[in-house]
Order: sequence, then C-alpha cells, then structure tokens
Amino acid sequence: TDKKKQTSKSKGNIKDLKEYSGYYSDLPWASEIYISAWNDNLVSFALPSESPVKSMSFFKYIEGDTFRRIRDDGELGETLVFERNPKGEVINFIQHNNYSKKIK
Repeated sequence: TDKKKQTSKSKGNIKDLKEYSGYYSDLPWASEIYISAWNDNLVSFALPSESPVKSMSFFKYIEGDTFRRIRDDGELGETLVFERNPKGEVINFIQHNNYSKKIK
C-alpha cells in the first residue's frame, strides 16, 4: 500500500500543525521520532530508519491537541495526544500510554 495515498484532506477546524513538528525522544523503546505536517495531517517516522517511507505513520487532527492514526485501511486507529507547558509550547506526546519528550 502506498502510504502517501493514506492522507485524506479533511475540512473543518484545521490548526497550524507546524507547532507539533520536531524531534521527539522515544527512549528507551527506540531512538527518535520525527513529526511534521503533511497536508492537513501529521506524519511521523522513526530515526534512524533503513526505510523511512515504510516507517511513516499519518495522524488526523481530531480536536485540541489530539490526533488519531490513519490506518492502512483508512480507518482511525490509536490516539496521539500532545501536551504543552504553561507557555503553550508543545513539550511531548503520549501514545500507547508512553510519553515522548520533544527534544528539538
């Protein structure tokens, strides 16, 4: 399946997704996760990766700082929730009850 085609543009309350972009520490499970805006969705992939395209996951904006993974069949999967510090800056995300801290 071509993962690039899994991103469907959604209309509605789209926010500036660039504030979520950056590198997140996935220790002790993996090294780093990079998250970026991709059309109206977020995309994440593990670094380092021998095949970044295969490690890509896409997330649809739901509300607030909450996204859901777009599965290969187009259905929505698990939740990805970002947290902010008192200044309103994104500082980490939570997925599968695990925290990944934003490092850059």
